[in-house]
Amino acid sequence: MDHHQRRRRAQPRHRQQRTRIQLGIQRRRRARQRQQRPQPHPTPARVTDPAPNTWTTISAGSQHSLALDSNGHAYSWGLNSYGELGNGSSDPINSNIPHPTPARVTDPAPDTSWTTISAGDLHSLAIDNNGHAYSWGRNGEGELGNGTIDTTPTTRPRA
Repeated sequence: MDHHQRRRRAQPRHRQQRTRIQLGIQRRRRARQRQQRPQPHPTPARVTDPAPNTWTTISAGSQHSLALDSNGHAYSWGLNSYGELGNGSSDPINSNIPHPTPARVTDPAPDTSWTTISAGDLHSLAIDNNGHAYSWGRNGEGELGNGTIDTTPTTRPRA
């Protein structure tokens, strides 16, 4: 048997070993991903109330939620990659930093009272007590309705 025949015979064994190693790495990676995945909550759990007020309206977006309390204040919680929480900031895109507790949305004026609120995919909309519509969050397709298309997040309510 010459050198080339021995080499051809050895290659499949080497490839099998490499494949086993790759499969082991893939299995460990999948196991880590399963551990990091959020666990489902199949039964209703109470959302933290804005004491002493109660909730009057609620809306669920793709990865954030919005609610109005009995005093007309807006609250938000969830992910904030595009400013969809309306708190004046945004997290790095794809950072998946959770904001699990409802927090006040930044009002456009001190005496703002909200009457309606809605969570979109990566943006939010609300109507104040004067009937003016406000929007914040991602605006890549013009979903904020302000006549622009912009990739910079709008991080607080704007008319």
